[in-house]
Order: sequence, then structure tokens, then C-alpha cells
Amino acid sequence: MGNWRIKLVLLFTILNTIGIFAIIPYEITLMGDQSIPGDIPTSLIVIINSTFQALYMFVLILVGLRLQNRTGLNAPLLNGIVYPKIRVHISKKWLINSIVGALIEALL
Repeated sequence: MGNWRIKLVLLFTILNTIGIFAIIPYEITLMGDQSIPGDIPTSLIVIINSTFQALYMFVLILVGLRLQNRTGLNAPLLNGIVYPKIRVHISKKWLINSIVGALIEALL
């Protein structure tokens, strides 16, 4: 069937689920005044929506990691963290430059 890299898929899914949980308060705020009497409770709608978002992203993560080698968009740093057998050389100079660049962009 191929190399699915299930540990990396689970890592991405867990990080994605954390992001979905972080959005829930904003989702409730936006939907708070839209319910009418006898309608589905807002909390149930949020639970259903979050579940489908997590499942949808899980499928997209599976497909994306399956196709990453074909497109040249590998994640060697994450592969090195999740799978200790895969060693990747990372230039400290470029790592520091990318961190500093990201911090400058965040401040702007």
C-alpha cells in the first residue's frame, strides 16, 4: 500500500485538533445570537462542526503526506523528530535567519 508515516499523520492531526479547539470560542461568539426557539443548540452545532473539521483535516493530512515526495515538499525536520532513524542536517545559520525573519514579520 505504501509508506503512510502514521506517526507524522497523528502529530499533524493532534496539532490541527488543538487549533480547532482554539477557534471554538470565536465560533460560539459568532453563532450566539442566531438560534431561534426549538432550534438545535449552539453547543451541539459547534461539536458537530469541530468533529467534521478534524476528520476532514485528517484525510487531507493523509493525502498530503502521501503526495509530498512526488511534489518535493518533504518535511525533513519533522520526519527527523518523529522518526529518530532519519537524520537531517540543518544549517544553524539558516535556522536562526528563519527564526529572526519570522519574529520581524510577526512584529510588523
